[in-house]
Amino acid sequence: MTVNADGSFSDAQWTAIDVPGSAITTVNSIYQDIAMGIYTVSHASGVASYTTLVDQSQVDAAGGLIMPVGAANFDYATMVDASIGSLVVGSQAQGNVLGGSIGNDTFVGTQGESMADTIYTGGGADDIFLLAGRTHATLIELYAGNSLGSLIPVMPGAVQKAIAGSIVDANDVPQLGWWGQATGARRASLQCLDQLGARNGHQRRHEHRA
Repeated sequence: MTVNADGSFSDAQWTAIDVPGSAITTVNSIYQDIAMGIYTVSHASGVASYTTLVDQSQVDAAGGLIMPVGAANFDYATMVDASIGSLVVGSQAQGNVLGGSIGNDTFVGTQGESMADTIYTGGGADDIFLLAGRTHATLIELYAGNSLGSLIPVMPGAVQKAIAGSIVDANDVPQLGWWGQATGARRASLQCLDQLGARNGHQRRHEHRA
């Protein structure tokens, strides 16, 4: 939920959480998009604990996919090429706000010629597929974002709120998924964009090793 301008709260967006195979699952604590609790299984005694990310993505009134935080699915790897990320596919008819992980994600934006998308990559060597000949631009933001605490949800084509220190920290140390870092280790390499604009409806971020 969000905080309204008058200090009241918006309607809650509920998400069901269940540990697969469990007899009982509880949600005891929530911090931002992280849920923690305990669960039991019928064939074992005692209880176990879990921690999970809650998917906060939602569909707006027009039918577009809105992701206030980036995708959480990626493989930990010590090599950039093996840092597999998420497949993020938005509405094909409406505009979207799509967020990536620190892995190598694949984004598929709107196919609507008059629709706008916002794509914040989150890191990694990403593929972004765009429809050629559209009348509205896609805003591609090269940082991690989080707008869960914003009073007004990010709209397609608008700027997503950046996470401070998501690319380099205060000591200028690159974070995982950025500047040639894999998802599970740092490497001496350099990532850059070969093309800043989409060509033929396809943008590719390549890895260049030093």
